[in-house]
Amino acid sequence: MDKIFDAVSWNVSRKSYKWPKTVTMGTIEAMIEAYNAELDRQVKRSGQEPDRASRVPQSRASIYRQVGSANTVLIETARYLRAHDRTVPARLDQFVASLPGGEDSVALPPTLNPDTPTELLRRMYHSAVGQARTPDIVKISAFYSVRLLQESRRSSENLAKAFDVAQVGYDAARVSQNSTLRPALEECARSAAWSWVLRSRLAVALGEDEPNREALKAVHLWKAREADAAESLNRPITAAVARFHAERAQGLLLNDIVGELRALRAVSTALIDGHRRQHDVENPENVRYHDLTMIIKRLCANDWAYTGSRDFGDAVSEIFPEGIAALVESLMGIYSVDDRGVQAKNDAQALLRLKQTNDGLLASYLTGEPNIEQLSGEVEKVDVLDFLRAFDIQILQAIALTNYSVALHDLKEAQVELSVPVDPAELLVTAHDYCRFARLATRDRGSGQALLRLLGESLERLEGRVPRDLRVKIRSERRDSFPKLGRKKVDELVLLALTSRRMRQKDLQSVTISADAIHRYLVVNRNGPELNED
Repeated sequence: MDKIFDAVSWNVSRKSYKWPKTVTMGTIEAMIEAYNAELDRQVKRSGQEPDRASRVPQSRASIYRQVGSANTVLIETARYLRAHDRTVPARLDQFVASLPGGEDSVALPPTLNPDTPTELLRRMYHSAVGQARTPDIVKISAFYSVRLLQESRRSSENLAKAFDVAQVGYDAARVSQNSTLRPALEECARSAAWSWVLRSRLAVALGEDEPNREALKAVHLWKAREADAAESLNRPITAAVARFHAERAQGLLLNDIVGELRALRAVSTALIDGHRRQHDVENPENVRYHDLTMIIKRLCANDWAYTGSRDFGDAVSEIFPEGIAALVESLMGIYSVDDRGVQAKNDAQALLRLKQTNDGLLASYLTGEPNIEQLSGEVEKVDVLDFLRAFDIQILQAIALTNYSVALHDLKEAQVELSVPVDPAELLVTAHDYCRFARLATRDRGSGQALLRLLGESLERLEGRVPRDLRVKIRSERRDSFPKLGRKKVDELVLLALTSRRMRQKDLQSVTISADAIHRYLVVNRNGPELNED
Protein backbone atom coordinates (compact mmCIF):
# COMPACT_ATOMS: atom_id res chain seq x y z
CA MET A 1 0.00 0.00 0.00
CA ASP A 2 2.91 2.42 0.60
CA LYS A 3 3.55 2.71 -3.16
CA ILE A 4 -0.09 3.69 -3.69
CA PHE A 5 0.19 6.40 -1.02
CA ASP A 6 3.37 7.72 -2.71
CA ALA A 7 1.53 7.83 -6.05
CA VAL A 8 -1.41 9.78 -4.58
CA SER A 9 0.92 12.17 -2.74
CA TRP A 10 2.94 12.86 -5.90
CA ASN A 11 -0.21 13.70 -7.87
CA VAL A 12 -1.84 16.04 -5.37
CA SER A 13 1.52 17.81 -4.77
CA ARG A 14 1.73 18.93 -8.42
CA LYS A 15 0.49 22.46 -9.11
CA SER A 16 -0.88 21.27 -12.45
CA TYR A 17 -3.06 18.58 -10.87
CA LYS A 18 -6.78 19.35 -11.15
CA TRP A 19 -8.76 18.13 -8.16
CA PRO A 20 -11.96 16.43 -9.39
CA LYS A 21 -15.39 17.38 -8.15
CA THR A 22 -15.97 13.80 -7.00
CA VAL A 23 -13.16 11.45 -5.98
CA THR A 24 -13.79 7.88 -7.18
CA MET A 25 -11.74 4.72 -7.46
CA GLY A 26 -11.22 5.70 -11.10
CA THR A 27 -9.55 8.87 -9.81
CA ILE A 28 -7.13 6.82 -7.74
CA GLU A 29 -6.43 4.55 -10.71
CA ALA A 30 -5.67 7.58 -12.91
CA MET A 31 -3.30 8.92 -10.22
CA ILE A 32 -1.38 5.64 -10.19
CA GLU A 33 -1.24 5.54 -14.01
CA ALA A 34 0.22 9.08 -14.12
CA TYR A 35 2.74 8.21 -11.39
CA ASN A 36 3.86 5.05 -13.23
CA ALA A 37 4.31 7.08 -16.43
CA GLU A 38 6.55 9.53 -14.54
CA LEU A 39 8.60 6.63 -13.13
CA ASP A 40 9.10 5.30 -16.68
CA ARG A 41 10.22 8.75 -17.91
CA GLN A 42 12.76 9.02 -15.09
CA VAL A 43 14.17 5.59 -15.88
CA LYS A 44 14.47 6.39 -19.60
CA ARG A 45 16.25 9.69 -18.84
CA SER A 46 18.81 7.69 -16.89
CA GLY A 47 19.43 5.52 -19.94
CA GLN A 48 17.97 2.35 -18.43
CA GLU A 49 15.12 0.15 -19.48
CA PRO A 50 11.81 0.54 -17.54
CA ASP A 51 11.44 -2.04 -14.79
CA ARG A 52 7.88 -3.28 -14.32
CA ALA A 53 8.70 -4.37 -10.77
CA SER A 54 9.19 -0.73 -9.75
CA ARG A 55 5.74 0.30 -11.00
CA VAL A 56 2.79 0.69 -8.64
CA PRO A 57 0.10 -2.01 -9.06
CA GLN A 58 -3.02 -0.22 -10.27
CA SER A 59 -5.60 -2.99 -10.22
CA ARG A 60 -8.82 -1.30 -9.13
CA ALA A 61 -10.11 -4.61 -7.78
CA SER A 62 -7.02 -5.06 -5.57
CA ILE A 63 -7.27 -1.54 -4.13
CA TYR A 64 -11.01 -2.00 -3.64
CA ARG A 65 -10.46 -5.24 -1.70
CA GLN A 66 -7.92 -3.67 0.62
CA VAL A 67 -9.52 -0.34 1.46
CA GLY A 68 -13.00 -0.28 -0.04
CA SER A 69 -13.30 3.37 -1.08
CA ALA A 70 -11.41 6.23 -2.70
CA ASN A 71 -11.95 8.40 0.38
CA THR A 72 -10.19 5.80 2.54
CA VAL A 73 -7.20 5.82 0.15
CA LEU A 74 -6.86 9.59 0.62
CA ILE A 75 -7.28 9.33 4.42
CA GLU A 76 -4.65 6.59 4.59
CA THR A 77 -2.29 8.64 2.38
CA ALA A 78 -2.51 11.55 4.82
CA ARG A 79 -1.84 9.20 7.74
CA TYR A 80 1.10 7.63 5.90
CA LEU A 81 2.74 10.98 5.18
CA ARG A 82 2.37 12.15 8.79
CA ALA A 83 3.75 8.85 10.12
CA HIS A 84 6.89 9.39 7.99
CA ASP A 85 7.27 13.09 8.94
CA ARG A 86 6.41 14.21 5.43
CA THR A 87 4.33 17.24 4.52
CA VAL A 88 0.69 16.57 3.72
CA PRO A 89 -0.27 18.57 0.59
CA ALA A 90 -2.72 21.34 1.46
CA ARG A 91 -5.43 20.14 -0.92
CA LEU A 92 -5.25 16.62 0.52
CA ASP A 93 -5.37 17.96 4.07
CA GLN A 94 -8.41 20.13 3.25
CA PHE A 95 -10.23 17.25 1.57
CA VAL A 96 -9.71 14.87 4.51
CA ALA A 97 -10.80 17.59 6.97
CA SER A 98 -14.02 18.10 4.96
CA LEU A 99 -15.13 14.49 5.43
CA PRO A 100 -17.67 13.66 8.20
CA GLY A 101 -15.46 12.64 11.10
CA GLY A 102 -12.35 13.95 9.34
CA GLU A 103 -9.36 11.65 9.48
CA ASP A 104 -11.25 9.29 11.81
CA SER A 105 -13.87 8.59 9.13
CA VAL A 106 -12.84 5.19 7.78
CA ALA A 107 -15.25 3.52 5.36
CA LEU A 108 -16.20 -0.14 5.57
CA PRO A 109 -15.09 -2.05 2.43
CA PRO A 110 -17.83 -3.98 0.63
CA THR A 111 -16.11 -7.22 1.62
CA LEU A 112 -13.57 -7.79 4.38
CA ASN A 113 -10.92 -10.30 3.36
CA PRO A 114 -7.37 -11.48 4.16
CA ASP A 115 -5.97 -8.56 2.12
CA THR A 116 -7.46 -6.01 4.50
CA PRO A 117 -4.56 -4.69 6.65
CA THR A 118 -4.90 -5.20 10.41
CA GLU A 119 -4.20 -1.54 11.12
CA LEU A 120 -7.01 -0.53 8.76
CA LEU A 121 -9.34 -2.98 10.50
CA ARG A 122 -8.43 -1.39 13.83
CA ARG A 123 -9.22 2.10 12.59
CA MET A 124 -12.46 0.98 10.93
CA TYR A 125 -13.51 -0.69 14.17
CA HIS A 126 -12.85 2.39 16.31
CA SER A 127 -14.47 4.64 13.70
CA ALA A 128 -17.63 2.49 13.67
CA VAL A 129 -17.77 2.30 17.49
CA GLY A 130 -17.12 6.04 17.84
CA GLN A 131 -19.96 6.87 15.44
CA ALA A 132 -22.27 4.12 16.81
CA ARG A 133 -22.78 2.56 13.37
CA THR A 134 -24.29 -0.72 14.57
CA PRO A 135 -24.18 -2.71 11.29
CA ASP A 136 -20.53 -1.76 10.74
CA ILE A 137 -19.66 -2.48 14.39
CA VAL A 138 -21.02 -6.00 14.11
CA LYS A 139 -19.50 -6.85 10.73
CA ILE A 140 -16.07 -5.41 11.53
CA SER A 141 -15.99 -6.97 15.02
CA ALA A 142 -16.66 -10.43 13.60
CA PHE A 143 -13.75 -10.11 11.16
CA TYR A 144 -11.37 -8.08 13.31
CA SER A 145 -11.66 -10.40 16.33
CA VAL A 146 -10.65 -13.38 14.19
CA ARG A 147 -7.65 -11.46 12.87
CA LEU A 148 -6.59 -10.57 16.42
CA LEU A 149 -6.83 -14.23 17.43
CA GLN A 150 -4.72 -15.27 14.44
CA GLU A 151 -2.05 -12.73 15.38
CA SER A 152 -2.30 -13.13 19.15
CA ARG A 153 0.76 -15.39 19.60
CA ARG A 154 -1.05 -16.77 22.67
CA SER A 155 -0.44 -13.48 24.55
CA SER A 156 -3.03 -13.09 27.32
CA GLU A 157 -3.18 -9.33 26.60
CA ASN A 158 -3.87 -9.89 22.89
CA LEU A 159 -6.42 -12.60 23.63
CA ALA A 160 -8.23 -10.26 26.02
CA LYS A 161 -8.30 -7.61 23.29
CA ALA A 162 -9.77 -10.10 20.80
CA PHE A 163 -12.44 -11.04 23.33
CA ASP A 164 -13.34 -7.39 23.96
CA VAL A 165 -13.82 -6.76 20.22
CA ALA A 166 -15.92 -9.92 19.81
CA GLN A 167 -18.07 -9.04 22.83
CA VAL A 168 -18.74 -5.52 21.50
CA GLY A 169 -19.90 -7.01 18.19
CA TYR A 170 -22.03 -9.65 19.89
CA ASP A 171 -23.75 -7.14 22.18
CA ALA A 172 -24.45 -4.78 19.27
CA ALA A 173 -25.96 -7.59 17.17
CA ARG A 174 -27.97 -9.01 20.08
CA VAL A 175 -29.91 -5.79 20.70
CA SER A 176 -30.30 -4.93 17.01
CA GLN A 177 -33.56 -5.62 15.18
CA ASN A 178 -31.60 -6.16 11.95
CA SER A 179 -31.90 -9.89 11.17
CA THR A 180 -29.07 -9.69 8.59
CA LEU A 181 -26.63 -9.32 11.51
CA ARG A 182 -27.46 -12.76 12.98
CA PRO A 183 -24.64 -14.59 11.14
CA ALA A 184 -22.11 -12.05 12.46
CA LEU A 185 -23.56 -12.52 15.98
CA GLU A 186 -22.73 -16.23 15.72
CA GLU A 187 -19.22 -15.43 14.48
CA CYS A 188 -18.61 -12.98 17.33
CA ALA A 189 -19.73 -15.60 19.87
CA ARG A 190 -17.34 -18.11 18.29
CA SER A 191 -14.42 -15.67 18.47
CA ALA A 192 -15.22 -14.79 22.08
CA ALA A 193 -15.27 -18.48 22.98
CA TRP A 194 -12.05 -19.20 21.10
CA SER A 195 -10.22 -16.41 22.92
CA TRP A 196 -11.14 -18.11 26.21
CA VAL A 197 -10.15 -21.54 24.89
CA LEU A 198 -6.67 -20.19 24.13
CA ARG A 199 -6.48 -18.50 27.52
CA SER A 200 -7.43 -21.78 29.16
CA ARG A 201 -4.63 -23.57 27.32
CA LEU A 202 -2.21 -20.84 28.33
CA ALA A 203 -3.25 -21.25 31.98
CA VAL A 204 -2.72 -25.02 31.73
CA ALA A 205 0.79 -24.53 30.34
CA LEU A 206 1.60 -22.11 33.17
CA GLY A 207 0.08 -24.40 35.83
CA GLU A 208 -2.52 -21.77 36.85
CA ASP A 209 -5.61 -23.62 38.08
CA GLU A 210 -7.94 -20.73 38.97
CA PRO A 211 -7.45 -18.79 35.69
CA ASN A 212 -8.04 -22.07 33.87
CA ARG A 213 -11.34 -22.61 35.71
CA GLU A 214 -12.47 -19.06 34.93
CA ALA A 215 -11.58 -19.57 31.28
CA LEU A 216 -13.50 -22.86 31.10
CA LYS A 217 -16.58 -21.19 32.60
CA ALA A 218 -16.37 -18.52 29.91
CA VAL A 219 -15.92 -21.15 27.17
CA HIS A 220 -19.08 -22.90 28.40
CA LEU A 221 -21.03 -19.62 28.34
CA TRP A 222 -19.91 -18.40 24.93
CA LYS A 223 -20.10 -21.76 23.19
CA ALA A 224 -23.69 -22.09 24.45
CA ARG A 225 -24.39 -18.65 22.99
CA GLU A 226 -22.81 -19.69 19.69
CA ALA A 227 -24.99 -22.80 19.65
CA ASP A 228 -28.15 -20.73 20.27
CA ALA A 229 -27.21 -18.34 17.46
CA ALA A 230 -26.51 -21.23 15.06
CA GLU A 231 -29.86 -22.86 15.88
CA SER A 232 -31.68 -19.57 15.16
CA LEU A 233 -30.03 -19.59 11.72
CA ASN A 234 -31.07 -23.23 11.10
CA ARG A 235 -27.47 -24.46 11.22
CA PRO A 236 -27.83 -27.73 13.16
CA ILE A 237 -24.28 -29.00 12.52
CA THR A 238 -22.62 -25.81 13.75
CA ALA A 239 -24.98 -25.78 16.73
CA ALA A 240 -24.11 -29.40 17.60
CA VAL A 241 -20.36 -28.72 17.48
CA ALA A 242 -20.70 -25.59 19.61
CA ARG A 243 -22.90 -27.47 22.10
CA PHE A 244 -20.23 -30.18 22.33
CA HIS A 245 -17.57 -27.60 23.22
CA ALA A 246 -19.87 -26.10 25.86
CA GLU A 247 -20.54 -29.53 27.39
CA ARG A 248 -16.88 -30.50 27.25
CA ALA A 249 -15.88 -27.30 29.07
CA GLN A 250 -18.50 -28.12 31.72
CA GLY A 251 -17.21 -31.70 31.87
CA LEU A 252 -13.65 -30.48 32.42
CA LEU A 253 -14.82 -28.19 35.22
CA LEU A 254 -16.67 -31.05 36.95
CA ASN A 255 -14.20 -33.73 35.81
CA ASP A 256 -17.22 -35.56 34.36
CA ILE A 257 -15.58 -38.17 32.12
CA VAL A 258 -18.75 -40.07 31.21
CA GLY A 259 -20.43 -36.77 30.33
CA GLU A 260 -17.57 -35.93 27.95
CA LEU A 261 -17.86 -39.36 26.31
CA ARG A 262 -21.62 -38.91 25.80
CA ALA A 263 -21.06 -35.44 24.34
CA LEU A 264 -18.55 -36.92 21.88
CA ARG A 265 -21.05 -39.58 20.84
CA ALA A 266 -23.79 -36.96 20.34
CA VAL A 267 -21.70 -34.63 18.18
CA SER A 268 -20.30 -37.53 16.10
CA THR A 269 -23.84 -38.72 15.39
CA ALA A 270 -24.87 -35.16 14.48
CA LEU A 271 -21.99 -34.85 11.99
CA ILE A 272 -22.75 -38.18 10.32
CA ASP A 273 -26.51 -37.51 10.16
CA GLY A 274 -25.97 -33.96 8.90
CA HIS A 275 -23.69 -35.22 6.14
CA ARG A 276 -26.27 -37.82 5.09
CA ARG A 277 -29.06 -35.22 4.99
CA GLN A 278 -27.21 -32.95 2.58
CA HIS A 279 -29.12 -34.33 -0.39
CA ASP A 280 -32.51 -34.26 1.38
CA VAL A 281 -32.74 -30.60 2.42
CA GLU A 282 -33.08 -27.44 0.35
CA ASN A 283 -30.21 -25.48 1.95
CA PRO A 284 -27.79 -28.10 3.29
CA GLU A 285 -25.10 -27.15 5.80
CA ASN A 286 -21.67 -28.56 5.05
CA VAL A 287 -19.56 -30.19 7.74
CA ARG A 288 -16.51 -27.96 8.21
CA TYR A 289 -13.18 -29.76 7.99
CA HIS A 290 -11.90 -28.01 11.10
CA ASP A 291 -14.81 -29.28 13.18
CA LEU A 292 -14.64 -32.80 11.74
CA THR A 293 -10.89 -33.09 12.32
CA MET A 294 -11.19 -31.76 15.86
CA ILE A 295 -13.88 -34.32 16.76
CA ILE A 296 -11.83 -37.16 15.26
CA LYS A 297 -8.78 -36.13 17.30
CA ARG A 298 -10.82 -35.95 20.50
CA LEU A 299 -12.23 -39.43 19.79
CA CYS A 300 -8.72 -40.79 19.24
CA ALA A 301 -7.50 -39.24 22.49
CA ASN A 302 -10.39 -40.81 24.39
CA ASP A 303 -9.78 -44.14 22.64
CA TRP A 304 -6.20 -44.12 23.93
CA ALA A 305 -7.30 -43.02 27.37
CA TYR A 306 -10.27 -45.31 28.09
CA THR A 307 -10.75 -48.21 25.68
CA GLY A 308 -10.06 -51.35 27.73
CA SER A 309 -9.35 -49.39 30.91
CA ARG A 310 -10.48 -50.74 34.29
CA ASP A 311 -12.25 -47.54 35.31
CA PHE A 312 -14.10 -46.48 32.15
CA GLY A 313 -13.85 -49.41 29.74
CA ASP A 314 -17.47 -50.38 30.43
CA ALA A 315 -18.68 -46.84 29.78
CA VAL A 316 -16.83 -46.79 26.46
CA SER A 317 -18.39 -50.12 25.46
CA GLU A 318 -21.86 -48.81 26.34
CA ILE A 319 -21.56 -45.41 24.62
CA PHE A 320 -19.56 -46.67 21.61
CA PRO A 321 -20.79 -50.27 21.07
CA GLU A 322 -19.16 -50.39 17.62
CA GLY A 323 -15.84 -49.18 19.09
CA ILE A 324 -14.34 -45.71 18.89
CA ALA A 325 -12.04 -46.69 16.01
CA ALA A 326 -15.03 -47.83 13.93
CA LEU A 327 -16.80 -44.53 14.60
CA VAL A 328 -13.69 -42.64 13.50
CA GLU A 329 -13.69 -44.65 10.26
CA SER A 330 -17.32 -43.60 9.66
CA LEU A 331 -16.47 -39.94 10.27
CA MET A 332 -13.52 -40.12 7.87
CA GLY A 333 -16.01 -40.98 5.12
CA ILE A 334 -17.24 -37.37 5.32
CA TYR A 335 -13.96 -35.99 4.00
CA SER A 336 -13.94 -35.06 0.31
CA VAL A 337 -11.35 -36.45 -2.07
CA ASP A 338 -9.65 -33.07 -2.58
CA ASP A 339 -6.10 -32.39 -1.33
CA ARG A 340 -7.25 -31.01 1.99
CA GLY A 341 -9.58 -33.94 2.60
CA VAL A 342 -6.91 -36.51 1.71
CA GLN A 343 -4.44 -34.81 4.07
CA ALA A 344 -6.92 -34.73 6.96
CA LYS A 345 -7.87 -38.35 6.37
CA ASN A 346 -4.21 -39.41 6.34
CA ASP A 347 -3.69 -37.65 9.68
CA ALA A 348 -6.70 -39.41 11.22
CA GLN A 349 -5.57 -42.80 9.93
CA ALA A 350 -2.11 -42.13 11.39
CA LEU A 351 -3.64 -41.66 14.85
CA LEU A 352 -5.49 -44.98 14.54
CA ARG A 353 -2.34 -46.77 13.36
CA LEU A 354 -0.26 -45.25 16.16
CA LYS A 355 -2.61 -46.74 18.74
CA GLN A 356 -2.28 -50.16 17.10
CA THR A 357 1.50 -49.67 17.03
CA ASN A 358 1.58 -48.66 20.67
CA ASP A 359 -0.68 -51.54 21.77
CA GLY A 360 1.45 -54.02 19.84
CA LEU A 361 4.70 -52.74 21.33
CA LEU A 362 3.32 -52.85 24.88
CA ALA A 363 2.00 -56.39 24.31
CA SER A 364 5.59 -57.46 23.71
CA TYR A 365 6.41 -56.54 27.34
CA LEU A 366 3.55 -58.35 29.06
CA THR A 367 5.92 -60.57 31.04
CA GLY A 368 8.20 -57.68 31.98
CA GLU A 369 11.10 -58.67 29.76
CA PRO A 370 10.62 -58.03 26.03
CA ASN A 371 9.66 -60.84 23.68
CA ILE A 372 12.36 -60.01 21.14
CA GLU A 373 10.82 -61.87 18.20
CA GLN A 374 7.40 -60.31 18.79
CA LEU A 375 8.92 -56.88 19.42
CA SER A 376 10.94 -57.05 16.19
CA GLY A 377 7.78 -57.89 14.24
CA GLU A 378 5.89 -54.94 15.75
CA VAL A 379 8.71 -52.50 14.98
CA GLU A 380 8.76 -53.60 11.34
CA LYS A 381 5.07 -52.59 11.02
CA VAL A 382 5.70 -48.99 12.09
CA ASP A 383 5.26 -46.20 9.53
CA VAL A 384 7.51 -43.48 10.99
CA LEU A 385 5.59 -40.76 9.12
CA ASP A 386 2.73 -41.40 11.52
CA PHE A 387 4.78 -39.76 14.28
CA LEU A 388 4.89 -36.55 12.23
CA ARG A 389 1.21 -36.60 11.35
CA ALA A 390 0.26 -36.88 15.03
CA PHE A 391 1.98 -33.63 16.04
CA ASP A 392 -1.35 -31.88 16.77
CA ILE A 393 -1.97 -34.15 19.77
CA GLN A 394 1.37 -33.89 21.52
CA ILE A 395 0.68 -36.39 24.28
CA LEU A 396 -0.30 -39.21 21.89
CA GLN A 397 2.76 -38.51 19.77
CA ALA A 398 4.96 -38.50 22.88
CA ILE A 399 3.60 -41.78 24.26
CA ALA A 400 3.91 -43.62 20.95
CA LEU A 401 7.38 -42.24 20.14
CA THR A 402 8.65 -43.10 23.62
CA ASN A 403 7.51 -46.72 23.46
CA TYR A 404 8.84 -47.06 19.90
CA SER A 405 12.23 -45.64 20.99
CA VAL A 406 12.37 -48.01 23.97
CA ALA A 407 11.63 -50.92 21.63
CA LEU A 408 14.45 -49.92 19.25
CA HIS A 409 16.86 -49.58 22.18
CA ASP A 410 15.99 -53.03 23.52
CA LEU A 411 16.32 -54.61 20.09
CA LYS A 412 19.77 -53.04 19.69
CA GLU A 413 20.75 -54.33 23.12
CA ALA A 414 19.63 -57.79 21.96
CA GLN A 415 21.92 -57.33 18.92
CA VAL A 416 19.04 -57.32 16.46
CA GLU A 417 19.97 -55.56 13.21
CA LEU A 418 17.89 -52.38 12.81
CA SER A 419 16.91 -50.62 9.59
CA VAL A 420 16.46 -47.15 11.16
CA PRO A 421 19.03 -44.47 10.17
CA VAL A 422 19.52 -43.00 13.67
CA ASP A 423 20.85 -44.30 16.97
CA PRO A 424 17.97 -45.36 19.28
CA ALA A 425 19.60 -43.23 22.01
CA GLU A 426 18.92 -40.10 19.92
CA LEU A 427 15.27 -41.07 19.56
CA LEU A 428 15.05 -41.73 23.28
CA VAL A 429 16.32 -38.22 24.02
CA THR A 430 13.84 -36.73 21.56
CA ALA A 431 11.03 -38.76 23.12
CA HIS A 432 12.12 -37.58 26.57
CA ASP A 433 11.78 -33.94 25.41
CA TYR A 434 8.40 -34.63 23.81
CA CYS A 435 7.11 -36.13 27.03
CA ARG A 436 8.05 -33.04 28.99
CA PHE A 437 6.44 -30.71 26.43
CA ALA A 438 3.30 -32.86 26.38
CA ARG A 439 3.08 -32.87 30.16
CA LEU A 440 3.06 -29.06 30.15
CA ALA A 441 0.39 -28.84 27.41
CA THR A 442 -2.04 -31.48 28.74
CA ARG A 443 -4.89 -30.80 31.14
CA ASP A 444 -4.93 -32.86 34.31
CA ARG A 445 -8.69 -33.36 33.85
CA GLY A 446 -10.95 -35.55 31.75
CA SER A 447 -9.14 -37.79 29.30
CA GLY A 448 -5.97 -35.80 30.01
CA GLN A 449 -5.69 -37.47 33.43
CA ALA A 450 -5.61 -40.96 31.93
CA LEU A 451 -3.23 -39.90 29.15
CA LEU A 452 -0.85 -38.29 31.65
CA ARG A 453 -0.82 -41.57 33.57
CA LEU A 454 0.09 -43.44 30.36
CA LEU A 455 2.76 -40.82 29.67
CA GLY A 456 4.24 -41.35 33.13
CA GLU A 457 4.40 -45.11 32.57
CA SER A 458 6.18 -44.55 29.23
CA LEU A 459 8.68 -42.21 30.87
CA GLU A 460 9.44 -44.82 33.52
CA ARG A 461 10.34 -47.31 30.79
CA LEU A 462 12.58 -44.71 29.16
CA GLU A 463 14.41 -43.27 32.18
CA GLY A 464 16.88 -46.07 32.86
CA ARG A 465 17.86 -46.56 29.23
CA VAL A 466 19.65 -43.25 28.57
CA PRO A 467 21.79 -41.77 31.37
CA ARG A 468 21.53 -38.04 31.99
CA ASP A 469 25.09 -37.26 30.83
CA LEU A 470 24.39 -38.99 27.50
CA ARG A 471 21.17 -36.99 27.09
CA VAL A 472 23.12 -33.74 27.59
CA LYS A 473 25.78 -34.84 25.07
CA ILE A 474 23.21 -35.79 22.42
CA ARG A 475 21.31 -32.52 22.84
CA SER A 476 24.46 -30.43 22.45
CA GLU A 477 25.53 -32.32 19.31
CA ARG A 478 22.15 -32.23 17.57
CA ARG A 479 21.68 -28.47 17.90
CA ASP A 480 22.89 -27.52 14.41
CA SER A 481 23.01 -30.89 12.71
CA PHE A 482 19.63 -31.00 10.98
CA PRO A 483 19.91 -27.99 8.58
CA LYS A 484 23.14 -29.33 7.09
CA LEU A 485 22.17 -33.00 7.03
CA GLY A 486 18.63 -32.19 5.93
CA ARG A 487 19.86 -30.08 3.01
CA LYS A 488 22.27 -32.84 1.99
CA LYS A 489 19.44 -35.39 1.97
CA VAL A 490 17.20 -33.02 0.00
CA ASP A 491 19.95 -32.59 -2.59
CA GLU A 492 20.19 -36.37 -2.85
CA LEU A 493 16.41 -36.56 -3.37
CA VAL A 494 16.56 -33.87 -6.07
CA LEU A 495 19.25 -35.76 -7.98
CA LEU A 496 17.33 -39.01 -7.60
CA ALA A 497 14.22 -37.30 -8.96
CA LEU A 498 16.14 -35.90 -11.92
CA THR A 499 17.69 -39.25 -12.82
CA SER A 500 14.72 -41.54 -12.16
CA ARG A 501 12.11 -42.74 -14.60
CA ARG A 502 8.74 -41.03 -14.64
CA MET A 503 6.86 -42.29 -11.61
CA ARG A 504 3.44 -43.84 -11.60
CA GLN A 505 0.73 -41.71 -10.04
CA LYS A 506 0.51 -43.97 -6.96
CA ASP A 507 4.28 -43.73 -6.30
CA LEU A 508 4.30 -39.99 -6.91
CA GLN A 509 1.43 -39.48 -4.47
CA SER A 510 3.25 -41.50 -1.80
CA VAL A 511 6.37 -39.30 -2.12
CA THR A 512 4.44 -36.00 -2.10
CA ILE A 513 2.36 -37.07 0.92
CA SER A 514 5.59 -37.82 2.80
CA ALA A 515 7.12 -34.48 1.80
CA ASP A 516 3.99 -32.64 2.90
CA ALA A 517 4.01 -34.35 6.31
CA ILE A 518 7.67 -33.44 6.86
CA HIS A 519 7.07 -29.82 5.81
CA ARG A 520 4.06 -29.34 8.09
CA TYR A 521 5.90 -30.89 11.02
CA LEU A 522 9.01 -28.73 10.62
CA VAL A 523 7.07 -25.49 10.16
CA VAL A 524 4.44 -26.00 12.87
CA ASN A 525 6.07 -28.17 15.50
CA ARG A 526 9.84 -27.70 15.34
CA ASN A 527 9.86 -23.91 14.99
CA GLY A 528 10.28 -23.16 18.66
CA PRO A 529 12.44 -23.45 21.79
CA GLU A 530 13.87 -26.63 23.23
CA LEU A 531 13.88 -27.77 26.84
CA ASN A 532 17.46 -28.27 27.95
CA GLU A 533 17.34 -28.85 31.71
CA ASP A 534 16.76 -32.39 32.86
